[in-house]
Amino acid sequence: MMILYGLELWTTMSPLLTPRWQQGMASLKRLFRKSGAPT
Repeated sequence: MMILYGLELWTTMSPLLTPRWQQGMASLKRLFRKSGAPT
């Protein structure tokens, strides 16, 4: 549930952060990989 909320928030905020959007996604993926979660 929390993840869905976060995704929705992210989608709403992303137009404001467009320059950093891809960078943020990359660091998120890196975090997921570190914690060993499937991507």
